[in-house]
Amino acid sequence: MYIQYRGFSVATNSRTYNFQVLDPSRAQRAFTVKIQSDTNHWASLKLQDGPGICFERLEQELARETPAATAELDLQISEVDITSYIKRHYPPVKTYGPKTLSDDSPETLPAVSGGSFTPVGRGVSPFRIDTGKKDEQVTAILLYRPGDAQELLKRALESHSIHVHCLTTVQEALPLLRDANPPHLVFTEDTLPDGTWSEVVKRSMMASKPVKVVVVSRVVDVSLYVDAMDGGAYDFILPPLSAIKLDYIVKRAVEKVLSLRRDLPVAV
Repeated sequence: MYIQYRGFSVATNSRTYNFQVLDPSRAQRAFTVKIQSDTNHWASLKLQDGPGICFERLEQELARETPAATAELDLQISEVDITSYIKRHYPPVKTYGPKTLSDDSPETLPAVSGGSFTPVGRGVSPFRIDTGKKDEQVTAILLYRPGDAQELLKRALESHSIHVHCLTTVQEALPLLRDANPPHLVFTEDTLPDGTWSEVVKRSMMASKPVKVVVVSRVVDVSLYVDAMDGGAYDFILPPLSAIKLDYIVKRAVEKVLSLRRDLPVAV
């Protein structure tokens, strides 16, 4: 038996993954496996986790088949499936205290080209940034065209007391990246007026201290995701954007870059 992954489609609150199952003893079958984006663990899932979770669930269903009972063609991923996958594939990470979401007054933002915003609950508790140095300010460059998406990204960073430089071109970012104390993070669109994410990553790698780049795409593009991650980006965000997902990514990126900077040799 051979399970072939055929890609996925995106709806407002879910992703549906498509598979073909080739079995010499049966006719070729097409399966779909859906993950809802309102699950508790959605914010912590990377793009590559979706196919992995769905593949494992489909594999389990096929293993349970008998001549009298065949697997359903349309499957749904549960919280148990996601929790089990995370435990197997990711070690525990250090946290800075619980996040809480209130159930009242949901905040909804307008849709943007190529995707949509997920409704966001108010009251997300920001994590505590411990730089290890007195009075050190965590800073970030936001290379993004003005609009609702830029504002959501900016708020996600500022909610953790991160100072944000909102810029729109690579050239505008160069003086900051060449500074003796460059920003800790860069959030950049995949395409800018004078370059692309790859130029931003290249320039960030030339900085005097570690800088982590997160690529923000307006469209779902698996090949772009692979290129960005292979090309040195720290992470990749795609629609639907939500404050919860951004909060998780910001936390991990800050922890990583601060750890790298602490390990730098001390100048004498």
